[in-house]
Amino acid sequence: MATVKESMAATHQQAADFHKRVAESHQALSECFKGMCKSTLPLRDGLEGASNHHAAIAKAHEDAAAFHSENCKTLKSAVEADLNKLQRDGYSSVIPSDVPPAFGIRAVPRAGGPELPTALDKSAIDPRFRHLITTDEA
Repeated sequence: MATVKESMAATHQQAADFHKRVAESHQALSECFKGMCKSTLPLRDGLEGASNHHAAIAKAHEDAAAFHSENCKTLKSAVEADLNKLQRDGYSSVIPSDVPPAFGIRAVPRAGGPELPTALDKSAIDPRFRHLITTDEA
């Protein structure tokens, strides 16, 4: 099984390859429309517009391919220690860190994260909502 780093690098490589193929296809269409401009004078403006449009799309895909190629290179050369710097603390990022424990929000740890406190002071919770709070304490 591949590591996350290897999997992400492979995904970026596949995306880069896709964008390169699509860019080549749009560039070929651009050249085709450009060639048609010479032979069909009444349609020249429309065909030039189509040619320019496909050239612009090809450029966008070339830029996307370059982006993915660069990310692939960066991921392949990254050291695990560098990637570990990107990890957040062990608590869900949805729950703000300044919420008082009595508020009743429960954070869910990620695998390998620090243990969460298990004690919950139910007396601080409005009696109307105590039935919504469940703990392992019974």
